[in-house]
Amino acid sequence: MMVCATFDSPRFTKSSSLFRNALVSNTTSFVMANLSRSEEARQKGNESFAKRDFRTALTWYKKSENHNPNDYRAPWNTSAVYFELGQYISVIDNTAKVLGFSLASEVKHKVLVRKAKSHLYLCQLDDAKRTIDEMSECDEKTLLASAIQSSLILRSSHDEHQRINGPGHGIRSLPHYKAQIDSVLQYIGYRHDSAQSMIDVLLSHNVEDSGQISLLLGGIGDARHFFQTLRIIYTLSFQQAPERNYHFTINDLKPEVLARDMIFFILIDQLATALPLGQKSMDPSTVPTVPTVRQTLITLFYTYTGQVMPPTTFDHLQKTIQLAIDGLNGKAPLPRWIRLNTRDAGPIVSALCSWRDEVPLSHAVPDFIEITKRIHAQKDMAFTTRGGRPMEERVAEHLKIECRDYSQSCLLLPPKYGMDPELKKLLDLPHSQSRSSQLRTYIEENWKINPTLIDVNYVKQGSNLSEIGHQPFEFERQMYDRCVWLRPKDPKILFDYAVPFFTHAARAVSAVGGRLVVEVLTGDITRVLEGIDKNLLHERDPSFPTKYDRIHLSNIPDYVGGSLFNCIYALPLLKDKPSSFASSMCLRNPQLFSSQAAYDNEYTTLPSESSIKNILKVETKLMSTKEDALMKTFQEPPARLPFAAMEYFAFLPAAQNLHLQDMASRATLEKWLYQVFIKIALPAQQPVSDPNHPDLVFAPLNLTAFFRILEITHRNGYPAHWLADLLTTILSNRVQTTARPPRTCPLSISESQKNFPPKFTDLSPFMAEIRTLAALWLGEDIGFGLASAVLLPTPSKIRSFSIRFSDVGKHGVIKTPVFTLLFADRKCLDGILAPPSGSDGAYNIRKSLLSDEKKEKGNVPEAFRKNSAVVTTWKWEMKESMGTFWMDEQVVEMWMKDDWVVSILRQDEWKLCVPPMNVLDAVVGGEYWVREG
Repeated sequence: MMVCATFDSPRFTKSSSLFRNALVSNTTSFVMANLSRSEEARQKGNESFAKRDFRTALTWYKKSENHNPNDYRAPWNTSAVYFELGQYISVIDNTAKVLGFSLASEVKHKVLVRKAKSHLYLCQLDDAKRTIDEMSECDEKTLLASAIQSSLILRSSHDEHQRINGPGHGIRSLPHYKAQIDSVLQYIGYRHDSAQSMIDVLLSHNVEDSGQISLLLGGIGDARHFFQTLRIIYTLSFQQAPERNYHFTINDLKPEVLARDMIFFILIDQLATALPLGQKSMDPSTVPTVPTVRQTLITLFYTYTGQVMPPTTFDHLQKTIQLAIDGLNGKAPLPRWIRLNTRDAGPIVSALCSWRDEVPLSHAVPDFIEITKRIHAQKDMAFTTRGGRPMEERVAEHLKIECRDYSQSCLLLPPKYGMDPELKKLLDLPHSQSRSSQLRTYIEENWKINPTLIDVNYVKQGSNLSEIGHQPFEFERQMYDRCVWLRPKDPKILFDYAVPFFTHAARAVSAVGGRLVVEVLTGDITRVLEGIDKNLLHERDPSFPTKYDRIHLSNIPDYVGGSLFNCIYALPLLKDKPSSFASSMCLRNPQLFSSQAAYDNEYTTLPSESSIKNILKVETKLMSTKEDALMKTFQEPPARLPFAAMEYFAFLPAAQNLHLQDMASRATLEKWLYQVFIKIALPAQQPVSDPNHPDLVFAPLNLTAFFRILEITHRNGYPAHWLADLLTTILSNRVQTTARPPRTCPLSISESQKNFPPKFTDLSPFMAEIRTLAALWLGEDIGFGLASAVLLPTPSKIRSFSIRFSDVGKHGVIKTPVFTLLFADRKCLDGILAPPSGSDGAYNIRKSLLSDEKKEKGNVPEAFRKNSAVVTTWKWEMKESMGTFWMDEQVVEMWMKDDWVVSILRQDEWKLCVPPMNVLDAVVGGEYWVREG
């Protein structure tokens, strides 16, 4: 018989007690083990954090929290890692978790401070305010409250400015460059680079069959790259290629360029309509006998390549000009594939009207011939001096006679079906001086000028008409050396090369039909690119692309900031595809740079490919063809050519998912940002100042560029608190840095690499402008906010001011953006310009503005530096001889009260262009950025 123990039996009670004791003991052991593991993991996390190995630190902190979820320290440590990484949303999540624990007051205070700062860096002002409301009264709370209040004022001022003025009229509407006094830029109707297609196999394979290919051409020029791209589309059209949509955004600063292209587009559209369907021959002798086709091809040829043209061609050109004017004025239809808004149409119409009315009456064929001969002689001499041969020796054998006749009379031969019998008789004469003379007389008496080569405004400003002196016999090489398989068969005259070039483009227009859009945008390329990126072009069709497969920029960067321009403006518009890139070339002064790295260093101050990749998230690759930018070669790479021999190079987005510890260190980034700021503010003195001199390096960026650089740097993944602290340091004029103002031009790589001893850099002359700009930029949101208050003007006190200058003087007549406004105490400036007798002569203005060891020594330069202000962001109106700028009203009132003067300062020669004028008399106040109340 089995006897069972009951619940109240001594045996069960003893067993139960033993079980409970064992359970408690085991649980205690388990808990203690977990606590030990948690603490061990947290300590390992701390060790990794101290080494800035943040990925490993996060792993250990997560393990620590898993082992002991009741300890606030693991999520608190985790929030510290995320703060260092700039991942402020994760900081907020973890600090919120920490605040769920019962915390000592001093711990809670630290948690709230970190959480509040994270909200501020994210520009979450209301959340930041709610966070500090939980804090006890203390100095830190007061400082944070002040930062929040300052940010709220700047934000509300921005909103009010937008409400009154509308979108697109904020801080980004201010000038992007320093001013230039001769404001009418040179007009170049004919380009000099080889025509390249923007579409290739690599791009085609990275687009869906029914997708859209979006391409942007800045500095479109004579549209040769556009036409070459159409030719590739044409070849694809009969290879059973997918029926994709094609969007081209084309831009040029000069409306005359786009007016000329508009003529080409209308003629191409007429050609597309008139060409018989199905013909694909490359043989120029097979041009259809349709009169419209023949006349259109002749007009395209002479308008595109020639200085002069037959009278019938001139008449057809004038009819086409009138068609363009009527189309742009809404009186007649434009080709359906052309899109542009009313704002962009106006300047183009003005140029077209000048070619219809003014230019034919004010310029004659003999002048065009003589100018062209002179320019070609100069070019041939320069070419032969460098070991080359003159054009007559370089052209193909079948073009030599035509080239010889052209050199005397600007005659380009028409096809036989367009030949005037009288001209044919002259051409049949034996070659002699008499024949050449008769040909020239015939051309002068019967032919007409090509009016599209003239910019009347540029001529009125003093042009020597050098822009008409292009060499048409470069057409053969430039249009075909990138597409040899599309060359004409058995060409006889230069015209024969134009036939397939334009007919292929026309057939592409016909084949693509309604799937082609060409969007025309006039004006500064920086405004176009940023306008698309920030949605500031409010007349633009919202269905148009905001991201592009390829961006072609010609040599625009030579004039607007080089490599840095590409990084700031072009890269953000590229699609996230391996085939996407922006391309540009150095055409202005390649002889100054020993390598691509040297070129990039001048404009970015980054001395190596790795530093550019780490900081700007950009890779630059040399290209002989665009495929070089995308395809890795598995053979030994060829030796690099001298930079002068290079052509286009591509800017590609580098990997965007790099962990912070794989990027540049904080010290490296800060040194670079200080160096860029100082280089913009105090560019090196140029060895030459002639705008046409090949040794001149443009340094056009004003201080608005620095805020765009901060924006891009933040977009590239660098923490907001790094950038906010640096900006606060600049605005407080407390910069201690190993960077120095540039001492070489172009900037040498060794100078960029050098770390000078840390030294205070006095930025006093730039404080007035940078604080004014900061008040406006921070209100608009550059991607991050400040967590500490700095002394900035209230936007309602920021005002537009104007100055009328009576005489710019010989130092101001120049077409480079190097001009700034210099304000200074009269006595201090006099001390610089006219030092006391017995001194070594006049002080150098640039060195007097410096504060490093290369500065001008003595009390006079020191007083000048403390009592001067340079304004880089201002607008010049040439017709009115007036400069305008925005500034803190209280600063200008101080200048007026303290007897300050103003002048225009060139930052290449570092000389004044006008006699200093009293600020009190010369400066006139205008509108406020925002109106109070």
